[in-house]
Amino acid sequence: MRHWLLLSVLTLAGCNSSKDTPPQGHSHDTKSTAKHDHDHKDKDDDDHDENVEHAGPYHVKLTSHLSAKDGNELDIEFETAGKTPKPVALEHKTISAKVKREGDPKEYDITFEPAPADERPKDEKPGTCSHYVAKAPFIKDTDKLTVTMKVVVREKERTVTWENFDVKKFSHKH
Repeated sequence: MRHWLLLSVLTLAGCNSSKDTPPQGHSHDTKSTAKHDHDHKDKDDDDHDENVEHAGPYHVKLTSHLSAKDGNELDIEFETAGKTPKPVALEHKTISAKVKREGDPKEYDITFEPAPADERPKDEKPGTCSHYVAKAPFIKDTDKLTVTMKVVVREKERTVTWENFDVKKFSHKH
């Protein structure tokens, strides 16, 4: 009987109604396969979930830009969770990340900086940004990457990691 009481107390202690706290069994700081309160699948893109991770209450979408002319880049975009995500502008001037290429023992340091104004929502306030870009000349279209960054969201440092990110599958054009 004592064990059931302890289990009940621990279960109730794990519940929290704060909107910054993910549902029980789901971490907003790491990839999780647990069910949670919103759907990652976009009705127009069956692969949407594979390049989207959590940073606290927000999603962060990772894409690549492959260009012989401009150089290869990685992009991140912060957005709200839910069926119709909206950009979320943060007050970061830069965001550092580490990149590992599958089969390459080297770890690369990259720095995301605000994307050019014409690639961001027109209503973003000065000093904020929802779309960041990092030069990544070492990536190839055949690469699978692990990208890890730490970012402060709502005054808390969050670790965001994408594993097996397929550069070609999630590439875009400007």
